[in-house]
Amino acid sequence: MEKQDLFDAFDAARPRLQKLLGKKRTPLKKLVFLEQPAYDTYIKEETETDVHSFKIRGAYNTAAALKESNPDLKEIVASSAGNHAQGVALSAKKLDLHATIFMPASTPETKVYAVKQLGGSNVSIQLTGDNYDETSRAAKDYLQKSDGAFVHPFDDLNTIAGQATIADEIIAQSNGKNPFDYAFIQIGGGGLAAGVAARLKQEWSDIKIIGVEGEGQASMKASIEADEVVELETVNTFCDGTAVRRPGDITFEICREYLDDIITVSNDEICAAWDEVYRVARATTEPSGVMGYAGSKRFAHQNPDLIEGKKVLTILSGGNVDPLKIAEMAKRAAVGAHEKQLYRITLDEDTGRLLEVLDELMEDIGVTDFLYGKNSLETAHPVIGFGASPERLVELENRFKEQGINFQNVTNDIDVKKNNIPYSPELIKDSHLFDIRFSEKSGALRNLLRSIKDFADLTYLNYNYTGETTGQAIIGFDTDDGDALLREARLNTQSVTPLSERVSANIKNAPISGPHPI
Repeated sequence: MEKQDLFDAFDAARPRLQKLLGKKRTPLKKLVFLEQPAYDTYIKEETETDVHSFKIRGAYNTAAALKESNPDLKEIVASSAGNHAQGVALSAKKLDLHATIFMPASTPETKVYAVKQLGGSNVSIQLTGDNYDETSRAAKDYLQKSDGAFVHPFDDLNTIAGQATIADEIIAQSNGKNPFDYAFIQIGGGGLAAGVAARLKQEWSDIKIIGVEGEGQASMKASIEADEVVELETVNTFCDGTAVRRPGDITFEICREYLDDIITVSNDEICAAWDEVYRVARATTEPSGVMGYAGSKRFAHQNPDLIEGKKVLTILSGGNVDPLKIAEMAKRAAVGAHEKQLYRITLDEDTGRLLEVLDELMEDIGVTDFLYGKNSLETAHPVIGFGASPERLVELENRFKEQGINFQNVTNDIDVKKNNIPYSPELIKDSHLFDIRFSEKSGALRNLLRSIKDFADLTYLNYNYTGETTGQAIIGFDTDDGDALLREARLNTQSVTPLSERVSANIKNAPISGPHPI
């Protein structure tokens, strides 16, 4: 592909998108923090389009170009699990075309509803296949026996040119002055990164463009390193909007030319970025929508000297978040911001020893998780999550070392993430097990443990903080005075429900929410 072909496509896209959008532009905002970092960050809110993502640009430009080249065109065809489908649906309605859209059979009803709502009678949906690859094959098979034209989600020059109009708006909103020093752009198939990077470089040759991919999704990075398009064997789908096993041939060529670097961010870092963007800008995004911002945070953390005093651009590419995912992102945000870490510590299995450690070393640090099951008569190995600034967490680790407490950071341990609590059935089979509820206030659970420490031994605790005003935990105790235990527990909590008179060996290890801090 010749460079001039790309720039000609940019020129052709502008009047088409002008017809669609008129004078309306998505906002470009500077983020204002309570404590301003050493650089300025701007967000381009593509979440404010009619389909709440940038995908309407490429879909409409491609569909309009197809109709221009074939005035008799009646049908366009697409395969998508989300934002592209919505863009194609609205484009079909605007251009008076019929759109046949193939979506995976597992697509949430909310997304199917959104496509129907945007396209109305101009859209028919085919739910088929277990994943995007199967759905895409079904769409291509359909094309073989129809007169329709395919609207590719990323690997099409017109799709790329449509996305490039984001850069046109950014340049106009900057009034041609004070160009950005860095732009961090998320990559799935590469359409957004290719279009925006090439257009920005065309205007501001000195700008550094950093592509950002999610963990387990870095197909573009792998392809550029191999100097050929690479297909991943598997792909992480947490950021479903960028979960592409293979980048496009055209997008690969453009990204290789115009990207200065590609970095990879973790899902936890994306959750932290999502949380920060919501708190600072009150903007709600899907995980992939904030991936570029997550990349800017990682780059700034690793390269403070390079980014100091610079002007940084990121794009919020989509806001169609699955409501079921919000709770998970909120929970993981503190880990991604390095403000929550989980440690497995080793203590002597003495009555009250755990409480002593909490009081001596962690009195002013919030506990967000507590997973413990008695599995030894000599030593205890509780997993405790702490919420604090990165500096305070370093200080906590130093306290552990000073006190000679063995510890291990298990924040990313898969068993910890799933709340799997190891315990010895023989050591807890005679425990009293309670479902305990208490108001979220500082020291609530510590007060309970303190009140019963002289006549009861903790044998099991399953607790996670999720921000509820009333917390919940499952706790097991060994005691010879069950009446006193129950009395003290009720005095120090909102409610105590015995789960059984005596505990058998089949304690359920389901995640339980609770108060904060302990």
